[in-house]
Amino acid sequence: MILVVGSTGNIGSELLRQLAAAKSPTSEPVRALVRSPEKAGDLPAGFELVKGDLGDPATFEPALEGVDAIFVCLNPSPDLVLLHKNLFTLAKRHKVKHIVKVSVLGAAADSPVQIARWHHEADEALKASGIAWTILQPTFFMQNLAGFAPLIAAQGIIPVPTGNGKAAVLDLRDIASVAVKILAKREQHAGKTYVLTGAYALSFADMAREIWSVLGQRCEHKDVTPAEAEQGMKAMGIPDFFVADMLTLYAGMKAGWMADVSDHVSLVGQRSPRSFGEFVRDNAQVFGVKQPS
Repeated sequence: MILVVGSTGNIGSELLRQLAAAKSPTSEPVRALVRSPEKAGDLPAGFELVKGDLGDPATFEPALEGVDAIFVCLNPSPDLVLLHKNLFTLAKRHKVKHIVKVSVLGAAADSPVQIARWHHEADEALKASGIAWTILQPTFFMQNLAGFAPLIAAQGIIPVPTGNGKAAVLDLRDIASVAVKILAKREQHAGKTYVLTGAYALSFADMAREIWSVLGQRCEHKDVTPAEAEQGMKAMGIPDFFVADMLTLYAGMKAGWMADVSDHVSLVGQRSPRSFGEFVRDNAQVFGVKQPS
């Protein structure tokens, strides 16, 4: 039995869709942990849904009955480390054999990015748990561009303070593809950390041109100041801790932190990373454009 924690998130729900597509009569059963079953309506059918909250261990302990492996991907929050530790403690009690955890690129105790420091602490807690582990460290998601869709539609701009800096942006569907392969052959991936990136690095100007080319939707990169970017994110209701981290990441992209390319998606996921153009075509509706032919 595989338990998916974070099943209604973007990566968790995509993992369930890919597991459903790959399912055969002899496939391992999958259970999805959800905090609010009413939010699970978009998940594929055929999986057992179990309600539970990692913040209250007693509520999710029943979800661990009979579980051999866990995939966990949690949204950034100040409780990130605590929630992971709660999960690892009960997983050990229930004799879970393997945990696949989604971390972040550059997770380290001395990272300038707070979320990366939190993930490092959680990663170390997993390694110390005695449970076999595999850690995924993805870079900046292509899907993050969806947050700019209203500005692209209204003004034709992506306003970020990144200059000509580039990042090897990744389609989160490739994270799910890698996870499917790991869960199928867990012993081969125990004790491994995989860095997940796209096949090539792009600047925001490159991405804007691709959006314009593929969708016919005017789109340009506007190199705003950090203060302007901060104001825009706060106006969108983004929490202060996340705003600070995004500004650090934008500065890092400008400095070339995220331009390196890894081949782990191809080696582990057994397919080439999806291109940015493929992402744009497949998500045309997100940008308010009909699916291109």
